[in-house]
Amino acid sequence: MTEQNTKSAGDKDLQQSRKSLQVAITQPVVNFLVHLHVTPNQITWFGLIISLMACGLIIGSQFFWAGVVIIVGAAFDMLDGGVARATGKVSKRGAFLDSTLDRVSEGALFISLIISYNIQGEMWPLAVTAGAMFFSLMVSYLRARAEALNLTKTVGFFTRPERIIALAAGLLLGQWWPMMLFIALGIILVCSLATAIQRAVYIWKNL
Repeated sequence: MTEQNTKSAGDKDLQQSRKSLQVAITQPVVNFLVHLHVTPNQITWFGLIISLMACGLIIGSQFFWAGVVIIVGAAFDMLDGGVARATGKVSKRGAFLDSTLDRVSEGALFISLIISYNIQGEMWPLAVTAGAMFFSLMVSYLRARAEALNLTKTVGFFTRPERIIALAAGLLLGQWWPMMLFIALGIILVCSLATAIQRAVYIWKNL
């Protein structure tokens, strides 16, 4: 097996593990939401509202509670797809809405951090946050571009779930150690850059 095939197999196993864990965690909640006749799009919009609440907390320097709200929002982000599959409402419109609002909510979180650091006059954290936002969006763009080029296989070890977990952890731990948020943003920047390069190389080699 070549090194490239080994990496592809590793990415596939990682994605399968993520999916299996997500299903195991969310299935009871999905069943409950289906019983309440909640639609996938309602869940998607509600997740965005929760993320925007976190943005307000970040601008107000309430980092710990922002981290808590982001975790709640991430939980809802895992539910809309499950509800769509359970109710037979999987659609291109739903996928488009989910993907678009994911980008909006993630971008808004980074922008709120930039605003917060600007208010505090902290330029280095602001610069790192801007870099983290740029490369995070590049990772998402490269996936969309690959799919548009009919490259259905997704590569990359640091995707949106990892970014959200890192950001939420940084906000939560920053309550006791303020440097943790800066470290988390640095991790997002470096790992998103590495993932963007990984995806760009994969696309280039397979065109």
